[in-house]
This record gives sequence, structure tokens and C-alpha cells, in this order.
Amino acid sequence: MPKEPKINININKDDSELNDFLHCWGKFGSRPNKLIIYNSFIKDEFITVISEYSKEKNVFTEVVPADESNIVNDKVLAMISENLYLSYLVLDRNNENSFIHEITFFFKDYESEIKNVNDILEKLDDCVIDFQEESSQTKLNTITIGASGLEIEPLQLKGLDSEIDMYYNELTLKSVNKLIKTIKKSDKGLSIFFGPRGSGKTSILTNISDKLDRIIIFIPNNLIESTINNPEFKKFLMKHPKPVIVLDDCEVIFNDVYYKSNVVVNNLLQMIDGFLSDSIDLNVIAIFNTDDESDIDQSLLECNNLLDVVEFERLDEEESNDLSIHLGSKKKYKNKTKLIDIIKKRNCAEDKKVGF
Repeated sequence: MPKEPKINININKDDSELNDFLHCWGKFGSRPNKLIIYNSFIKDEFITVISEYSKEKNVFTEVVPADESNIVNDKVLAMISENLYLSYLVLDRNNENSFIHEITFFFKDYESEIKNVNDILEKLDDCVIDFQEESSQTKLNTITIGASGLEIEPLQLKGLDSEIDMYYNELTLKSVNKLIKTIKKSDKGLSIFFGPRGSGKTSILTNISDKLDRIIIFIPNNLIESTINNPEFKKFLMKHPKPVIVLDDCEVIFNDVYYKSNVVVNNLLQMIDGFLSDSIDLNVIAIFNTDDESDIDQSLLECNNLLDVVEFERLDEEESNDLSIHLGSKKKYKNKTKLIDIIKKRNCAEDKKVGF
């Protein structure tokens, strides 16, 4: 009789995925093979298919208090055969819109079980939920936390009209257009925008989203812990093909005063430059409100997948006056001027808003 494997692991918290892996290791007597499917599935149809194969199952349930009613999520580990197990998440089980997410196969021998795995996946094809139609309604979004976890909502930026070249320094706009072409050709990478606050760094995102055939997701600083610092965030991003995430006010989170700066930088670089980058195609735009490039975290500037660093400069005298005339203002400028200062001093009853 083979000896039970001895595993010495320090577990500081309950990790259901790790527990499933260790349970299968114990059953198989050897380290399991693992296959993760990141699709989401219609709950009732998924359960019907899996019931044909499942011999027994173990359910781990969590209850999340909510305002109107509790949210009940299930983590299920089903035994398909002695050498094949399947785990999956049932999100918001009591809701009529409940669905299945992140199914994982654990199997002892790849060659002998891969056919069974493929047979199950083939039957599950009809149960897959297509989120692409919903997400394609708008390419510019922000991230929020909803009943089922992380969600995206359309983001509307107000401000610049179609004469985009009037609002930016010629060199800045040329650099942005070059970067757009680079992102189109890149599966992954980091781009950095820097310049004084009010120079139009966030407003240019509307122009970028119009030219990129990719979803752009803005992450507020108060959700850094739930996204960049959350290992589950990668799974959320995988639902969107080649997403572009945007981090604004990075001088606030990437500095020596902010005690978690190194953690955020490391986690960010892991997704675009490290081990995790091999499993996800992701572009990141980090926006810094600073005049000095030396204020940017050096680790970001040394990123192997750094695409470009774009400086948003003040408009020179001629550009400032041209924009002033374009906006219907009689004010004249004799020095380099920030975009926001020109917009705010228009002779117009309603100011244009720049940024988020």
C-alpha cells in the first residue's frame, strides 16, 4: 500500500481552493493536475449537465450580509470519478440571476482523464454566459463592487470637443497617437502619463478609447485593495479580452509616505511584467500629477514592458491663445498655460469639466 503523502504547509487563513487541491492530492496519492476554466455559466443548465457525472459533492457556503437580503455563495467540490474532481462557484445562489463561475478540474493522470474533461466541457458550451455584448456597449468604464463582487459601469467624461488638437501641446498629442498605435500591437504593457494637474491627462482617455478596440477600466484609488492587491482580480480581468486599466493620481499611492506603495507596485508589475503576465494580456495606464519625471517610482520606469512615458506639457503662448479663441474667450496669454486655466477663464456661462 502506498504511503500517504506528507505535506508541510503553513496556512494562515481558510483557502477553499487550496483545500480542494490538498484534498485531491490526498485522494490521488500524488500531486493533482489542474485545469481552470474562467467562463461563467447559467446555473440551472450547468447543474443539469454536472448532475449526469457527479457521484458525490461537498459544499462550502458563505453568507454575505446585504441591505435587503443576505448574499449566499457556494463553493462546490464534486467527485466525477476516483481520479477526477470538479470544483465551481455558485454566486448569489438565491438570486434568479445566479450563475456558475470559475470551474476547476483536478485529475490524477492527464492522458487518461483529459477525454472525460473535454466531454464535460463540450456539453457545458451551451451553458456559457456571453458577457461580451453587455461590456461592448461602452469601451470606457469604471469599476465598482456589486452584489456579485467586482462589476464595471459605463464612465462618461465631459469636456473636450472634436477639435482635440486644439487642447494639447503638439508634441504631447503626437506622443499619445504613437502610444495608441503601440498599444494596438501590444498584448501587454505599461504606459505612464505625467504632467501638472489640469493638463488634460484623464480627458485624453475619451480620445484613446475611441481609437482602441478594447475595453478601458478606470480603477478608483479606494478600490486598490479590492483589485490590484487582490489575487482574484486577475480572474475578473480574464472576462474581458486584452483590457486596459487606468490608475489616476498615482503620485498618491506610489510614494514613500504611502506604506503599501511597494506592495501595489509589485502586484502591478507582476500582472504586466512578471510571472502572472504569462497568463493574461493586460495594458496599464498610470497617471501621475507631477512636473518632474523623477517623482515617478523608479520600479515602474524600469519595467521590461514599459511602452512609453508621455509628458503632458503646458500650452505655449500661441497654443494658449489659439485655444482661447476656439473657446470664444477674449483673454490673451503671454506665458505657457495649463489647459484647465484656459478652459476655466472662458467667457462662457458654463465651464467645461476636465477629468473624471
